[in-house]
Amino acid sequence: MFHSNKHSILALTFQIFIVHFLIERNVMALVCIAREEGIDADRIGANLAQKIGFEFFDKTKLEQIMLELGLKPEALKKYDEIKPGFWASLSQERDDYLHYLEYALYKTASLKDAVILGRGANVIFANCPGTITLKLVAPLTWRLQMIKNKFQGDEKKALQYIKQTDENRKGFTRYFFNIDWSDPASYSLTLNVAQVTEQSCFEIIKPLVKNITNQETAHNFTSYITSKYKAVQIVDTVIYKHGIPINFFEAEVEGDKAILHGVSSVEPTIEQAVELAKTIPGITTVENSIQLIQDYTIMP
Repeated sequence: MFHSNKHSILALTFQIFIVHFLIERNVMALVCIAREEGIDADRIGANLAQKIGFEFFDKTKLEQIMLELGLKPEALKKYDEIKPGFWASLSQERDDYLHYLEYALYKTASLKDAVILGRGANVIFANCPGTITLKLVAPLTWRLQMIKNKFQGDEKKALQYIKQTDENRKGFTRYFFNIDWSDPASYSLTLNVAQVTEQSCFEIIKPLVKNITNQETAHNFTSYITSKYKAVQIVDTVIYKHGIPINFFEAEVEGDKAILHGVSSVEPTIEQAVELAKTIPGITTVENSIQLIQDYTIMP
């Protein structure tokens, strides 16, 4: 009993230390989790976030943010961790979904330390300093035993569900990001939860989190996320809020300077885009790299 209490006190002390460590240094960091179906990753992710003092963002939270930003509910049903069909892949809603997904993720990362579950976060933040990308896996037979009760013990239905869900996640990642979801090299760390206990998973991840929570990484993280967040805000303002007709419109941000790319056949629309980009907080200079091509049209 004494040893149990002692371990509990030590665990609590470590958790408090990590929380204060992050707050005092204003360190920003991310843990992005991809997972095979049948692992109970929602619970594992939530527990991990609590232990390291981060906020947990699951499907429900991210969808809520995306909808609040302006995504239509029907787009979520078509694309959210789903491999889109042929016609869905040609729809404007496809671009809308990806825009609002990135918008929601960069907004989340700009505000707080986060553990993010799924939605391609491991790919979107792959080059972001201060980020750990984690894949949770387990043998199919183990996962089947974990979820078959959801199907009243019907192993055939449970197996079909697991395979379909994994295939959707793999297709989603391949379609939107051209990344192999099953490739271990795409992640900082892959853990087999059938062989490693949940507590052991936490003990493995803790030092990784500690390694990325330092002043230099925090500075690089903030610079990276701030630039990406401003860029997606520019796209949202120009294309989604004001409907400026510029094809292939993109924005880059370097410090307080925005660089605009795209194609337009009308010069006033380019001028509008430049002026709108200047309205984004923190942007003082706009470099125009939008191409003006007379009589430019996109073939249907």
